[in-house]
Amino acid sequence: MFLSRHVSDLEPDGSLVVDLASQGGPKLRFGPITHGMSWARWERDRWVPTDHDYGILLVNSAHESQRKLPVLDYLGCVPRDVLDGFDRLRHLQATTLQLWARWSQAKDLFGSNPALLWLLASQYVASPDRRHLLTNALDLPQRELLSVILRRPVREAQVRLLRRVLFDSGNRAALLNIRRFVMDEEKVMRFRHWPQIPTGLISLLLEAPYLATFHPLRADVEAASRPWEFKGLSGERARLLRDTVHLARLLQPEGYAAQVITRYRGWARVEELHDKMIRTARVLGWSALLDSGISIDQRLCKPPIPAGNGFVPIQTVGELIAESEAMSHCVMIRARDAIDGLAAIYRVNVAGQRCTLEISIGDDMEPLAIEQFKLACNGEPSLEAWDAAEKWFAEGCSLWARNSVLGG
Repeated sequence: MFLSRHVSDLEPDGSLVVDLASQGGPKLRFGPITHGMSWARWERDRWVPTDHDYGILLVNSAHESQRKLPVLDYLGCVPRDVLDGFDRLRHLQATTLQLWARWSQAKDLFGSNPALLWLLASQYVASPDRRHLLTNALDLPQRELLSVILRRPVREAQVRLLRRVLFDSGNRAALLNIRRFVMDEEKVMRFRHWPQIPTGLISLLLEAPYLATFHPLRADVEAASRPWEFKGLSGERARLLRDTVHLARLLQPEGYAAQVITRYRGWARVEELHDKMIRTARVLGWSALLDSGISIDQRLCKPPIPAGNGFVPIQTVGELIAESEAMSHCVMIRARDAIDGLAAIYRVNVAGQRCTLEISIGDDMEPLAIEQFKLACNGEPSLEAWDAAEKWFAEGCSLWARNSVLGG
């Protein structure tokens, strides 16, 4: 987690700005309630919505000395009746800073194990009747504190894993994945030699723990020293690896993916394997590879952004299979996530190009980010197509935020 003091006072529109350009990082805005209380990144000449909150705690020296932190000011300007049911503020910000601002022990814990402080903070916010126990809890040794939080005995290796968490996301899903990871002693031991564990990778590592010995992935993780430096890996390469793991599970017997993927020594070989499995899947037929419990006529979740301007949501598993076949890519493997409300897939015609777009979905069906935007055969769309997609997504996020605030 990165503690930044390069934070503005509350802007007139209720937003906060953190500018890390001097450190090779991004310029970010923590948007006001009218923008869905979300992060945006400055690119070229406009703010672009992003799900990467970069693990930055919003602190500046003036507010720190007064214990009046920017994010607490931010929360204070939100109407109480809205805040009570409003789950789009980054969980890391809303919970951890409440402890950081009030207890010196929390600052000490933040300095050595911020993930453990986050786990504790989530209980503090969720259980008002237990808040009186917080001071004593913060005085406990870290192993004892983690044992109290998880309500089970823990090993020192589990505490050490939490110290190595790299925060490239700070929402509830990230917290849940951290908790699931640290509770699984077998997986903790598999990754005990990794120098850091990015939050954006944890769901994939939980699904495919054999990736602990996949050397290209570990090398990229080791090379990232700050959250924004990991953004590239948590994007394209992580998605390539995720899709390859899913394809291997669909096409081959149990254990095949672990045997094949972990012996590869470069990302180019993984991409070759990915493309080869897509060709095999097309020969077999995507409908023959559906997970058990999924039918062709099953409906996907309601899309958070409606159709418009050349973007049409795909609404059934059958339509998703047809999109995979028409575009010669593997979007069909996202069927389970699209059914469960974790992703939405769109058929796109913009700037003279036919594309497929996937967006990730957060709590309360919040559109979080453009996850993938591809031409046929996973080709890259033009800059004009990307501009159209980013404009459509930004407008869709604003519409969703307005409807959410109004209860629509």
